[in-house]
Amino acid sequence: MRYLFLSNFYPPNGRGGYEQLCHEVAHALCARGHKIAVLTTQGGIDLPDDPVRVYRELKLEVNGGLLPTALRLAFDREKIARQNVAALDCIVADFEPDAALVWGMWNVSRNVPERSEKLLPTAYYLCDYWPTLPNAYIQRLREPARHAAASLPKKLLTRWFLPRLMAEPVPKLAFRNAACVSFATRDRLSQAGIIAEQTPVIYNGIDTTEFADIGSPAVEENSPIRLIYAGRLVPEKGVHTILEALVLVRECLSSPFELMIIGAGSADYEHQLRTFAATKSLPVTFAGFVPRPVLPEFLGRGHILVFPSQWEEPLSRAVFEGMAAGLAVVGTTTGGTGEVLVDGETGLTFDSGDAAGLAEQLVRLIVDESLRGKLAARGREIIFERFDIVRTVDGLESLLMTMTSSR
Repeated sequence: MRYLFLSNFYPPNGRGGYEQLCHEVAHALCARGHKIAVLTTQGGIDLPDDPVRVYRELKLEVNGGLLPTALRLAFDREKIARQNVAALDCIVADFEPDAALVWGMWNVSRNVPERSEKLLPTAYYLCDYWPTLPNAYIQRLREPARHAAASLPKKLLTRWFLPRLMAEPVPKLAFRNAACVSFATRDRLSQAGIIAEQTPVIYNGIDTTEFADIGSPAVEENSPIRLIYAGRLVPEKGVHTILEALVLVRECLSSPFELMIIGAGSADYEHQLRTFAATKSLPVTFAGFVPRPVLPEFLGRGHILVFPSQWEEPLSRAVFEGMAAGLAVVGTTTGGTGEVLVDGETGLTFDSGDAAGLAEQLVRLIVDESLRGKLAARGREIIFERFDIVRTVDGLESLLMTMTSSR
């Protein structure tokens, strides 16, 4: 079969784990004999021998700061929407897909999936909450100005454009043949009236073969316990909570520890984290962005993965990867995370933003080697049993095959 994936981002141009998941599923379906093409936004270089045909033709709604946003609102918004639909039309004519699978569409004009529903049998893999969000222009106008000098121009821009944007009709998507990445995601989208309550759940997964030979090292006498955070550096991920907790851990524990922060994101937020760590003399290393192929090796150097997210995570791959690497996980259970991270069974949990609660759980893990080992072993077992990417590919392939066979 020939399937067209629609995604706002696709590696190497990406923001998080679900673009990587899209990439992995596309290649897995190619390996099963399907022909896969991806229509995504501009940016990134593709390998000439890649079995997946990647069309980087879509344009984002908002791309840049206040001035580019103002210019697009004034002159280019409707043209960009038309160009996106025209790109889809051309690729459907060129690739001749049997069906489409829509991934994330945040910051892409909603008329793209609307057009897909008219042209092709179209399925949705709902890995976040983009169907509940307004378009990116409205989101940008509602955000506070990032700099004081932009405050007045943004107020004027918002006063002029926001009422007009809010009054425009929103393309109505059917969301037939949908699947959700977690029960929490399904509950949120069904409560919003986007999908049916009985919409199937297909858990996202990871390639567990990458972690087969990875395991957390033993803690040698007088050597530090190594904590790891892996993910984007943005406030909603709660990395500051880890640093605040480490101040408390140090006050009540003499055992040595150190933290490695893996990832990149907001330069301002990273500066705040670095400043806090330096001011408090915390043993923190900022590893920056780590390429996906070597991430398992980096994770395998640690003993504890800390997952302090404060937003409603649909279902975090970072938790999967930490467990698969043999780390004990301590984290929040916002969104779908609680479907894999169970307190006292596959890890330890704390409330989002609760530095004292995190510190208490970290102390337990640092001083109790048997608890650390038990949680790590069970977490790894669960990931290998239930969250291997083969299960994800099986589910999505079945969704697509069922949809096309019923035509």
